[in-house]
Formats: sequence, structure tokens, C-alpha cells
Amino acid sequence: MPAGSIARLSELLFTENETNARRLFWNRELLSFVKDGINDNVVHGAEEAVNPEQVGSKAAATTNVTRFGRNGLIRMRLADSDFKGTNAFDTFDETFALREREADEFYATVIPQDLSADAQNVMRQGFAGMLWSKQFYHYVVKDG
Repeated sequence: MPAGSIARLSELLFTENETNARRLFWNRELLSFVKDGINDNVVHGAEEAVNPEQVGSKAAATTNVTRFGRNGLIRMRLADSDFKGTNAFDTFDETFALREREADEFYATVIPQDLSADAQNVMRQGFAGMLWSKQFYHYVVKDG
């Protein structure tokens, strides 16, 4: 994609964030739109794997960019409204750098600074994974 060009979304894909019990456990109970449906649609062309009504608890935006023998950069900005009359990417680099600084500042408050750089990176990736998936881990530690 030439610098400054904008690629539009080809398609929005929706499914439910539910385990494919039929594939994993050979359960005959059929769930129509399971979490691996987006992969099945994109990789294998299974159109029936995603919800045609475009609703669900899991979604993906797709586009088709072909650049043989070249590196490319795709920038995406999610918003709840159109940027009428403005270019949504005018301040992209500044906004992205700000978000990186904010993340660095946050992780500096929760990761011990006396750890090695490698250990800090592992801890940051672990925290990021928990935040991304919004999982709750309850540990019971017995004293004495």
C-alpha cells in the first residue's frame, strides 16, 4: 500500500466466544457460531462459520492487502463515530506514542525495577495477557 493510502475494511466477521465442543470433545451438540469460526472463515473459506447477521461476542475486521516482496504497515483506529471532514490518522503517531508511554508508566508501578530486563519483560507480558483476557486468578496462600 503506498504511503498515505487508506485501505477500507473488506468485511466484519462475528461469532460467539464459545468453545467448539464438537471439534474438541466430539460432542454432537452443535453450536452455530463458535470462537474458532473466524479462523475457519478466513483460513478455510467456511462462510457458515460466522454469523451472517453480524452479531456476536467476538468480532474481527478483515481487509485484503497484497504486497509481494515488500514490507508493509497497517494502521487501524477504532472509533464509535466517523471522522467527518477530518483524517483519522493525522495524529496517529502522536497518539500511539502517548499510549506506549502510558503503558510504560503503568507497568513501571507494578513490576519491580530490581528484576532483570528479561524478567521484567516476562512479567509485563503475563500482566498484559491477564488484562487483555480480563481473567481473574484467585490464589490462596497459607501462612506458616
